[in-house]
Amino acid sequence: MGATPPPRVKAIFFSEFHHEAGPILTYQAPENFLSKDVFDVVHVFIITKPQLYRKIITVNTVSLKILGCPQSVEDKKYKRNALLFNFGFVFDPNAETTVFQPVVKKLSGCFRTLELESGFLSRDETRSRLPAVLAEVLQELNSKGFCSVPVGKCEYSTICS
Repeated sequence: MGATPPPRVKAIFFSEFHHEAGPILTYQAPENFLSKDVFDVVHVFIITKPQLYRKIITVNTVSLKILGCPQSVEDKKYKRNALLFNFGFVFDPNAETTVFQPVVKKLSGCFRTLELESGFLSRDETRSRLPAVLAEVLQELNSKGFCSVPVGKCEYSTICS
């Protein structure tokens, strides 16, 4: 009997802590997949306290499951002295998501590194590329089971199967 294929990723999002608005859902692919109402309920598990930075977080709701890895980049150049963000993968509520844990951790870590090296997430000219990157990661993971996406000087690549 063959191995069970990984579940489909229904959506991928980037969220962050905005210095005035608090936790916000900045970008997602597909657009408008995760409603503001749902995000408002789960955001405390998406943009977390420091004890959970760089840890895998799974949030289960009645209608979906979210897998993420919250990150923080501390520096005085940011308002509130830190950039807090998370990339989340959204699945059906009963999906077995263990296979995606290293994927979401690698994606989050890659963008943390890009921020440290070049300010990728905090500069408008590079940050504006995130919607296309999220869409490409989503499409490749679901169609191929892996993805390889060039982002700046870094190429984000991972295999999921």
